[in-house]
Amino acid sequence: MKKTIILISLAVVISGITLLSFWGGKQTCMMMMTEKTSYEGLNLSAGQEKTLTDLDDSFRKEVDMLCMNVCRERTALMNLLSETNSNPEAIYKKIEEIGGLQVGLEKKTADHILEIKKTLSPRQTAVYLKRVREELQKSIQQCASSMALKS
Repeated sequence: MKKTIILISLAVVISGITLLSFWGGKQTCMMMMTEKTSYEGLNLSAGQEKTLTDLDDSFRKEVDMLCMNVCRERTALMNLLSETNSNPEAIYKKIEEIGGLQVGLEKKTADHILEIKKTLSPRQTAVYLKRVREELQKSIQQCASSMALKS
């Protein structure tokens, strides 16, 4: 009985997280992606603009696919949680798979930023990284504000 109550509580918590993730999934993925406005005012050469556009286009395609995979696996998790006799081991395994995809997404983002840095001069890199940091801080503030509104 106690194990059933714990499993049901876990299912409710994960279900809530999953539903919030579906709602904010696109926003979460977008938060990790650098904005083209980060390049404004950097006095990019034509070659730099072309390189950055190509890098961004490729990155966005890859990230979109990873985000879709995360959502697909979250749906699979929800299906596991919805089963009458949910198997905790299968649930935890699915959560680890989702975590692995999210780690991959973070690595792709870091790799993308490193590739951008190779294209920019030291001055351009400093300005660019400052903007990326500001975008991250803004996202954190939005999340904090959202959480404050919910409590």
